[in-house]
Amino acid sequence: MNASKIIDAVISENLLDAKNYLNSLLYSRTEQALEEKTEKIVDETFNNKDYVDCNEAGEGDKEAYQKFFKSALKKFGVTEPGQLEGDKKKEFYNYIDKNWKSDAEKETGKEDPKESVEVDKDGVEEASDVDIAKEKEKIAVSQERIKSLSDRQKREKQTERN
Repeated sequence: MNASKIIDAVISENLLDAKNYLNSLLYSRTEQALEEKTEKIVDETFNNKDYVDCNEAGEGDKEAYQKFFKSALKKFGVTEPGQLEGDKKKEFYNYIDKNWKSDAEKETGKEDPKESVEVDKDGVEEASDVDIAKEKEKIAVSQERIKSLSDRQKREKQTERN
C-alpha cells in the first residue's frame, strides 16, 4: 500500500476509499513495528548469557520453550531469527505464537496470564477506550495531512493549467 493510492482517492473525492487505504497503511506499519520489536526482544533474550528467567511458570517451562524455539528455527532452516526476512519472519513468529502455550497459558487460557481482559456478554474481548481514542487521533492527524497534501496538489495542477 502506498500513499499515492490515498492521495488519488482524496483527489477524486472518494473519501471512504481514502480512509480505508489509510487504515490499512496504519495497520500494516503498526504490525511491522510490532514484529521488529518482538524480534529484537527475542534476539536479546536468547543471545544474552546473563538471562535469568523470572517467569512464575518455572525453569521447566523456560527449557521447554527454548527447545521449541530452537526446533522452530530448524524447521525454518535458520539458526537465529535475524536470518529470516520479510514474510518468512512474519510466518516464523506466527508459527511460534500459534503453536507454543506456556504452562501458565494452559492453566488460565489467556496469552498473558497476568493480563486482565474485559470480555463482553458474547465472550468478545473489548478494546480499551484509551486505545481507541489514540488510534482515532492518529487517523484524524493522518487524514488532515492527506487533505493538506491533496489541496496542495490540486493548487499545483490548477497553476499548471493556467
